[in-house]
Amino acid sequence: MAPRAATLITLITLTALTALAALAAGCTATNEDYCADDTACLALGQVCHDEGHFCHKPCVKDDDCSNPAAPGYLASRPFCNPTSGDCVSLAPDAGVVDGAPPPRKNGEACGKDGQCSSGHCVSSVCCDTACDGASSCTGGQVTGPTCLTGACQTSTNSCNGYTCRSAGDTCRTTCSAKSDCSGTFECVGQDCVNELAPGAYCGTNPKACKSGFCVDQVCCDTACDGACESCGLTGSAGVCTLVPAGQDLDKDCKGASAACDGSCDGAGACSYPDATTSCGALSCKTSTLTTPVCDGKGGCVDQTASCSPHRCDGGGTACATGCADHSGCVSASACDRRLAHADTKGLGDCVDTAKIITVGPTEEIAAALTKLTSAKPYLVVPSGTYVTPLSISGVTAHLIGKGTSSSPVTLDPSATGPAVIVGDGSTVSIQGLTIDGATGSAGHGVQCTPLTSAALVLLEDQITNNTGIGIGSDKCDVTVRRTVIQSNQGGGAKLTGGKLVLESNLITNNGKSGPAGSALGGLEINSSAGSSTFVNNTVADNYVLTGKTAGIICTGAAVLRNSIIYGNIGAAQLSGCSTEYSDVQGGVSGTSNISADPKFDATYRPQEITCHDSGLTTATGITTLDLANNPRVKGSGVDMGAYEVK
Repeated sequence: MAPRAATLITLITLTALTALAALAAGCTATNEDYCADDTACLALGQVCHDEGHFCHKPCVKDDDCSNPAAPGYLASRPFCNPTSGDCVSLAPDAGVVDGAPPPRKNGEACGKDGQCSSGHCVSSVCCDTACDGASSCTGGQVTGPTCLTGACQTSTNSCNGYTCRSAGDTCRTTCSAKSDCSGTFECVGQDCVNELAPGAYCGTNPKACKSGFCVDQVCCDTACDGACESCGLTGSAGVCTLVPAGQDLDKDCKGASAACDGSCDGAGACSYPDATTSCGALSCKTSTLTTPVCDGKGGCVDQTASCSPHRCDGGGTACATGCADHSGCVSASACDRRLAHADTKGLGDCVDTAKIITVGPTEEIAAALTKLTSAKPYLVVPSGTYVTPLSISGVTAHLIGKGTSSSPVTLDPSATGPAVIVGDGSTVSIQGLTIDGATGSAGHGVQCTPLTSAALVLLEDQITNNTGIGIGSDKCDVTVRRTVIQSNQGGGAKLTGGKLVLESNLITNNGKSGPAGSALGGLEINSSAGSSTFVNNTVADNYVLTGKTAGIICTGAAVLRNSIIYGNIGAAQLSGCSTEYSDVQGGVSGTSNISADPKFDATYRPQEITCHDSGLTTATGITTLDLANNPRVKGSGVDMGAYEVK
């Protein structure tokens, strides 16, 4: 082989010709790729396959010979002799002659049987025999054939803490329980271990630790069983250490719910969320709101609070924040709706019960008024009929009737004269009352005529069937909202000498007609002494002395907007008034006024479509509610008159 190798090395340096493809199978003499020996392959820098008779590249590593896919593969020649490029049967070494290395002696290192002169490579050592006799294992020691020096012999060795396999032939190499380990060894994970030092992994087995303490899955120097102590902190594993503030590695500070879970405070104790942290769903029943909150000790407790003066909202999860009527308030309170017109939902507010005086079962309103103070300015009036006229002077008094449509609060005075007199220095509001039946030439419903000044608010009232004027004022700031002024013989209202606000009111069937008729029909307003707002009112079917204006008489700069003045019996509907976006019988000048018959129904809601969506939505004083406490705008714009129809 040596001369052939020398020739090959020489020829590899020559200019290579175009290589012929090596065949995957053997060739015959009639095939153009057939080679009898290396001579036919030398020009290609290749060698001839001994059995396949085709040219192929010489080998450079064992894989070129042992890989079945290699062109030069022969199962009997798995090693490469890089010097010759031939595949050989034995691994080459320094003494290779023609690819056949000298055999290795017993006791020398080996990788395969073929490298040993004995033909036996046992545990990476050439051995005199196959040394494959049976082994036995008892008491954590295995006895069997070994070949450590090249001669097969019997020896006994420890299982290094493991017990013998159930078959009794070899040692276990893993464990799943203490029984798989021998002596003092303990099973941790899948390993048998013994007397581990602090910081070593011990799972949950304290017996594996020299200290006898397995904490946080490592051997620990102490029991480390106090709150907020850990033996597994980074940098101090195996040493019991206080857990830093804000952490809770071992869940020592677990609360009754996740929201109430605490954390360590850095000093060996737990810190828990307090009552500012909610730990459950809110619920509200009647007027009591229940809020589950953390108690600062890891618990979750119910914290209750009264919604008073409000009740719970309709969803049952919160206190109401406003009231549409008295049912939205606790029984001892009442719904004050003076600011409902400005609320986006049209809601009033329940009155603090500490500010209320309630008229007693047999008590007159007049008597209860004397009990009002600056701390208790609200007078709640239950359903019933009261007969004593009211005189209010120099105080703040807010009267709220708690009646219903079937059982109203009615003031029907038995004496002649005004039903209600508001005197100097008073601030008075009256809501939810029917003021009815005042008699005599001065039998007015409400009279506010102070010497210097006073303020009066009439809200959601019925002022009806009085022999005098429904409302009369002078030097008094008067606000009238969502109120019906009807069938008062002396006329609807005469308001002079103060700031005036009239919004969403129905003024109808007031006054008397004919030669003996009343001097006032629907309304007279004098705004020369102050500003006036007149918006979304209906003034209809009022009567007056022959030759007089039956609807509205204006003095000053009053402008009527979004209103209906129609069907009033007299010489004219209006006198001295400016109007905009209103329906006035007979027609008047002004922006966007109409003169169509409103076609009232029985409640004075206009059915004429030209009255619908035809008002000025941005008019001064317009509010969120109509006379019936319905939303003011229903369609594309605001309607004319006291009611919002479409």
